[in-house]
Amino acid sequence: MIIDFHTHIFPDNLAEKALSKLSAIGGIPYCNNGTADCLIKDMKLNHIDYSVVLNVATNPNQVDNVNNFALYIKEKYDNLIPFGSIHPKSVCVRDIVKSLKNNGIKGIKLHPDYVNTLVDDESLAPVFAAASEMDMLVVIHTGYDFISPDLVHASADAILRVIKRFPDLKLVCAHFGCNLFWKDVIQKLCGKNLYFDTSLACEKFGMTKQVAEVIINNHDDEKILFGSDLPWCEVNIVRDFILSLNLTDEQKNKIFYKNAKKLLGI
Repeated sequence: MIIDFHTHIFPDNLAEKALSKLSAIGGIPYCNNGTADCLIKDMKLNHIDYSVVLNVATNPNQVDNVNNFALYIKEKYDNLIPFGSIHPKSVCVRDIVKSLKNNGIKGIKLHPDYVNTLVDDESLAPVFAAASEMDMLVVIHTGYDFISPDLVHASADAILRVIKRFPDLKLVCAHFGCNLFWKDVIQKLCGKNLYFDTSLACEKFGMTKQVAEVIINNHDDEKILFGSDLPWCEVNIVRDFILSLNLTDEQKNKIFYKNAKKLLGI
């Protein structure tokens, strides 16, 4: 079994426009057309059993549409696990989180760079408080992002401040804890009550086998989750990268599916 904890799709009528815009900003080509049906095809091709779909609201007016899309995906596809999203300017945050929870959504995705908000900013505290209270997962983009190359909105220090304030929060730090800031991950985040996903884990995006092995072996191996970041990184590239690491079979099984299966209640 393999569970991909980090993928993105868009409504069919918006996918081409969204991918073209994001690709132009970052100078990164996309690997599929960004639709649910294309993701399903990629999953079959790469023997992926489940994919977590991370939806992001980049302004408060998008929140309802993003969360309705998550509900649509949940009802239509048995092997896609969509997360909802909230904007730091959203009102009635607790009600939004409660509604997602009541409708079977398992988590929330936040992208601090796209909403130009530091992850430890007070405006995001209600989201973390509600998620912690209702046992909802929160996935955040961490470290470097091409849309904000000069300002890291989720640094290791900011992440530490979040989990200190919300110690029961189930927080998943995408891109191995803090994208490209590997020293900070090793020195500050490893061993903490945090989950890391492996999205963008390959040489193409600045990850090396040595660094990956150091992070995994210095962190709780039950808190590492396989993720690709499709359509920005091919699933097979990240899968083969993880397979190439000098890890035990049990560690790889935990990363590929056991940890996510437990966390998602599959």
